[in-house]
Amino acid sequence: MAKRRFRVDAGGRGGELCIGKVNKDFVDFMIDNGEYYDVSGYISGYGNDSDDWPKGVPFVTDLKETFEWEECDDIEHLNNIYINASVNGFSIIEVPADGSDDGADEDEATPCIQGFELYLRDAIPDQEVNSLITQEGLDNYIPVLVFHNSEKGVFASWFVETDGEDFDPKKLAFSTVVFGTGKFNFSPILENVWYDKIKLRAEHDFIIDLGSQGLYAQVGYMNPKKLDNPLKDPTDEFLTVEGFWGHFERRNATLKVDVKEFREDKGVEDYYKSKFNLNNFGVIKWWNVAKWSRSQELEQFLDNLGDALQWEDMKKGESKEVGTVSVFCVDSINKIDIDEDGDVEGEILIMLTYDEYPDDTIKIRFEVAGNVDEDDNKLYINGQSTYYLDSEGQENPVNYSNFLELYQILDDLVYNRSDEDDL
Repeated sequence: MAKRRFRVDAGGRGGELCIGKVNKDFVDFMIDNGEYYDVSGYISGYGNDSDDWPKGVPFVTDLKETFEWEECDDIEHLNNIYINASVNGFSIIEVPADGSDDGADEDEATPCIQGFELYLRDAIPDQEVNSLITQEGLDNYIPVLVFHNSEKGVFASWFVETDGEDFDPKKLAFSTVVFGTGKFNFSPILENVWYDKIKLRAEHDFIIDLGSQGLYAQVGYMNPKKLDNPLKDPTDEFLTVEGFWGHFERRNATLKVDVKEFREDKGVEDYYKSKFNLNNFGVIKWWNVAKWSRSQELEQFLDNLGDALQWEDMKKGESKEVGTVSVFCVDSINKIDIDEDGDVEGEILIMLTYDEYPDDTIKIRFEVAGNVDEDDNKLYINGQSTYYLDSEGQENPVNYSNFLELYQILDDLVYNRSDEDDL
């Protein structure tokens, strides 16, 4: 089969990020006077020469030299798009396999492919000096400047070759870096891209610069552990041993499902096919303070399932409609064992459909532990595992093609929103 070649573009909002070591006195001054002093305004407004710097304000660097923020990058230097669920993504366009026209017309691209966020790396400096002293001592921390030029455009491209197959969005993975807090709180910025677990090299021949949207800066102290973060340049072995690729593969796992049989089957076998516990989706380690890909969305999705549908109170055989969502309880409280203290553990199985996509069916098994209140006989859950399977054969809802729509439907139900609210 003939080779095929695809260009992956990262375009939208993003920008250049530089983090580097600077003068401790400058950092302390800006932290102490943060209410009155604009870090980026000083650097961009007073010029880069120490001779032009205002008296009484420490210069950015220790040396009496010209300062360029683009060169203050001994810790981080990235220039790419922001990554979030609703705005930016990747566009995919097929180009000639022989490389003769890698810059083919963007109008033919498939836009906003989300891909899978393999991990999010922390590059946020600390600003509370006193808290640092109580931890390891201020001398162990590095005074840094975080400078960001927010821009619009196309920031980078990557190329994928296949043996004739179509580009598969499920094989696209990426990593991001989170770098700001408070008023300096931007979406994470893209760092690395993989296809089929192979890291791709970024190309910059097709950059489109639509101009700066503003200059932003923050100072603080960087924990030196962050400089030794193995996620900054991870090996394939590290990603495998630490379970990153395992999560990626489980996220892409698809069970073969006959849609009609799946919908009409009133048994319980389907509810036990998934082995992917959604409540264990997030894993935190010192080098990865953020959870796994889209775990906050998934956590909110699970919360909304409970808040909107109140599935924990349903009885076996009960069905109800909540907005456009229909819920049927396949099995419930009679499978739950109750001891003398009212402690319970067991399973609740529900089948979910909704009007917006009437052919889609979702089956969820909740393994719960908790207690039943003597006064209202209500189940209060203090431990939960959730196993999901839909009519597309997905075990992970974030990989369900209509996940964002279902997520929004449940979110609107919880917060009593309607389409009229947008008018």
